[in-house]
Amino acid sequence: TRRSSDLLFHAGIDAQNIQGKANRLTGELIFRRPSPIRNQQIYFRFFAGMLLSTNTSDSRYYLPMGGIGGYQDFAYNNLYLDRTGTDRVFGQQIEPGAGGFKFISNSGAFSSKTWMTTSNIAVNIPKWPVRIYVDGGLFRDTTNKIRFEYSGGLSLNLFQDNFEIYFPLFYSNDLRTWLDAQHHVYGRQITFRINLKALDPKKLPGYMLGGN
Repeated sequence: TRRSSDLLFHAGIDAQNIQGKANRLTGELIFRRPSPIRNQQIYFRFFAGMLLSTNTSDSRYYLPMGGIGGYQDFAYNNLYLDRTGTDRVFGQQIEPGAGGFKFISNSGAFSSKTWMTTSNIAVNIPKWPVRIYVDGGLFRDTTNKIRFEYSGGLSLNLFQDNFEIYFPLFYSNDLRTWLDAQHHVYGRQITFRINLKALDPKKLPGYMLGGN
């Protein structure tokens, strides 16, 4: 990883045996750099993954295109405000999944038990804590059909990117149809990411704490 105030570059390959139920090989490339526009950053992520073997039909062990909710985090790698996924607000919390899309991967509908490649691009709006994001990916689904999906929207970034809210604006047809069937109101398609390990209450604004 190479890091500075304006530049971030990271590349890595990971081989995992997931609780004896799946063997996964993944690679990730992350690149951030200033754009020609002043005070603007361009973020790019590329992901590729293969599920080498699996002996379970539980889609939580597959390669997810969307974010990981509390229920999907079977290895307890992250902290969640609601692990059941049933709360209408806290149940919308996600952590970036393999594919990096901003919806919750709560089924095998947009997961792969073979291979997946995705790209995630985000550009901030200068002087505002807002980013424009676009995600796109190609994968073989659980019925062995090769599919291309995409989505995009706006994100609100607070507390040095430790709290981020995603407001989707467009989807590919298949993804739109599935999400509309899952969530009949737009508010249920809004998700958020919060880094509970990094947030220090002593550094939050006083109005957030009810005092100084």
